[in-house]
Amino acid sequence: MDTLHLVTPAERHRKEWHDYLHEWSLTGEGMTPWALDPGNGDFDRFLQLTEQFERGIDIPEGKVPAGLFLLVDGSSDRILGAVSIRYRLSDYLFRYGGHVGYGVRPSERRKGYAKRLLSLALAICRERGIDRVLVTCDTVNVASAKTIMANGGILEDEVIHPDGSPVQRYWIDNR
Repeated sequence: MDTLHLVTPAERHRKEWHDYLHEWSLTGEGMTPWALDPGNGDFDRFLQLTEQFERGIDIPEGKVPAGLFLLVDGSSDRILGAVSIRYRLSDYLFRYGGHVGYGVRPSERRKGYAKRLLSLALAICRERGIDRVLVTCDTVNVASAKTIMANGGILEDEVIHPDGSPVQRYWIDNR
């Protein structure tokens, strides 16, 4: 765990990124976070959009400035997970999405990486002046709820997403 760190996506991640997306596609699950593949499998577009969101330039309607970071093992540069950190909240994100969206590579789950990923993301939030961090998860995602609570998350409430699924909203005091 000592070699785990967050990095911004770069050219050196091209092959590993494609492998990561392929692994997710085999699960039939939606990719989390969405920002990991906004270009539908086009790595160059992915890098371009990641930079645009980070800089807050030409962001599509309904989206907000955000950073996308990869959790990598420094000894191998293998992508273990990813996190999107939204630097501000839209009404939708305040209600359903939160500041932080994260996911762990399917083959790497149940190894403690989600807890470390969220912890590292909270450090970036602190650097960006986000003192109260909203993190949400589907109510059925017990593992994510445990990860959020392990990082100081306090359940505020449960809301119903427009798709009908219940979502839990947790706040983390990040000072």
